[in-house]
This record gives sequence, C-alpha cells and structure tokens, in this order.
Amino acid sequence: MKLTFKKSLLFALFFILFSVQLEAREIVLIENLATLSEGEVLKKILITKFHLPKELITLKHTNTACEARSEAVIHLCLQSDGELVIKKMNQYIVKNSLGVFLNQEESVGK
Repeated sequence: MKLTFKKSLLFALFFILFSVQLEAREIVLIENLATLSEGEVLKKILITKFHLPKELITLKHTNTACEARSEAVIHLCLQSDGELVIKKMNQYIVKNSLGVFLNQEESVGK
C-alpha cells in the first residue's frame, strides 16, 4: 500500500513538473518588420549605447503587424520603413531595474 502510494505520488509530481510549460517574460522585445540587418543594428545599439545585456533582448523577425499584447517590459516595433515605434514601456521597471544598465558610463565596458 505504501509503495503504491509513493509510486503514484512520484508519477504525479513527475507529470506536473514536466508537462507544464514555463515561459519567461521578455524584458526587451523587438518585433522587426524591416530587414534582418536593420533588426540586428537596433539590437547592437541597445547593447552598445544603452548597455543592455544581450540576454535581455529578444529580436523577433515577423511579417505581421506588431501586437501591443506583449508582456514584455519594453516592446519595440521596427517598422518596414525603418521607423521605430515604442508599443509599450513599463516606466517603473525601466527606472528602478534597468536604470542600472542605462546609467553606466561609456568607459565602464572598455
């Protein structure tokens, strides 16, 4: 009886842990409707000029219109004509968390 209960419990835990898909919230999401190179240039600017770690930036190439339903902290849309549109920006998180990266001096990374 005890062994059956332990096996059932173990199976249930295994099922719960491995069947649930966890998705992390993107920090900086760039939806790119422009060329691949233009999207990469924007990402490089965010890394070099704003000192954002590349791990925080998600570059998504798409052919459909940018959707404002993202859960990202910063959601940017690079239009096909090269115009950059800020779809969403959580000012509180940017100021209190990402401000650490944004306020760095140019000489820090050199």
